[in-house]
Amino acid sequence: AFLFLSAFVCVRYAHTDNRLVAITAAFLGCCIWMKNEGMMLAIIFLLFYARTLLAGGRYKWFLAGISLPLLAWAVLKAGAPANDLVKGQGSVSLARLTDVHRYQLIGKYFYSIITTGLMPLVVATAVYLLFCYQMRRWPGKNLLLLLMCVVGFTMVYVLTPLDLEWHLGTSADRILFQLVPAYIYVMAANYCNVSLVSNAQPFE
Repeated sequence: AFLFLSAFVCVRYAHTDNRLVAITAAFLGCCIWMKNEGMMLAIIFLLFYARTLLAGGRYKWFLAGISLPLLAWAVLKAGAPANDLVKGQGSVSLARLTDVHRYQLIGKYFYSIITTGLMPLVVATAVYLLFCYQMRRWPGKNLLLLLMCVVGFTMVYVLTPLDLEWHLGTSADRILFQLVPAYIYVMAANYCNVSLVSNAQPFE
């Protein structure tokens, strides 16, 4: 959660200083090195910020920042057994993808976590979207980025070869709460742009 939040903070100013491109890349690389889901988070982040982090020769700074964490990750994985989630894929994967019950169960768990522990964020998001509508502004793309992370988590659970209910019960809250610090930062910055500075550019 800290590493992912740090990447959001740094990328906001990366267009002004190439060193922040390298630092952002380092944080993303550390996400990959630290947790399996960090690979997915880093890829989604890069898809949304490819221009900021790679265009205009910045890719050199990006590679410089991410190379050491990726090297550490490669060394770690070299002697590690195959990931059970990846190893468990095969002909049954399509059946899992089309199993409506799996989506319902995942939705039930996510809904429970959000309504019991994250309702203030839900209310804050609703108010922010209302502000955007009134001021005829698009919400910051970071909200879509974080939504795509949730979609990515959902698909991991859909495809898991483990018992789905057990897998959700032992990890879903931890997985979702990894996004909370970054979400709070994004929402706070977006509120400042929309409500305090009417002529500011949307936070991206």
